[in-house]
Amino acid sequence: KRPIRKQRILQVVTEEAYADRMQKNPIGLGSINDELKGFVEGDGQYKGGKGSDRQTKLSIWNGKTSIKDRVQDSIFIENAFLSVIGGIQIEEASEMFGKMVSDGYAPRFLMVVAENTPQGKWTLEKVDRSIDEKWEKIIRSILELENSNFENNLVTFKRDAGEVLVNWRNSQEKASNFTTRLFDAKLRIYAIRLSLVLHVLKRANEGQFFEGDQIDK
Repeated sequence: KRPIRKQRILQVVTEEAYADRMQKNPIGLGSINDELKGFVEGDGQYKGGKGSDRQTKLSIWNGKTSIKDRVQDSIFIENAFLSVIGGIQIEEASEMFGKMVSDGYAPRFLMVVAENTPQGKWTLEKVDRSIDEKWEKIIRSILELENSNFENNLVTFKRDAGEVLVNWRNSQEKASNFTTRLFDAKLRIYAIRLSLVLHVLKRANEGQFFEGDQIDK
């Protein structure tokens, strides 16, 4: 039987490439981009600017079940997942994403602007090896979940943690600007997702995951 290559990072994210790699790596994929402009403007590059690469990315963000039909077979993806990270100049981001708001593409990106960042200084001091070892332990602990029974378990919030989330959400006023409302809607979902990310990192740091675990306050 031909072995399946484990690949967690995609260099080119087309509809076809994503479906094929996701089927072979159901735990999820990532895309690291020095320049996000290439990731965004690469949609349809192999089909003369046409195709449904962009629509595929829009649906992936929602984590929905998807089916990719091909001539010879059909690919079924139960839990679509692609985590994207990259950099872009503020001016380019404004010009590029400004045209991609109405369909919800731009609001799917969680944008962070770093201002007045101090310049790093060179040093001959070595990095503390224990830090590397601790980080490696965390990452390996998370990757090992792929072979556990936790893959499709539901993680809920403890009551007091859920109250914090609910109170934060209900204290927000509805924005009068259409564009702001689109971003707000995605930020609410990001709040839940980042809560899970921090919870997983916390458990990985502790070295143990629990079945029926809950996110605490």
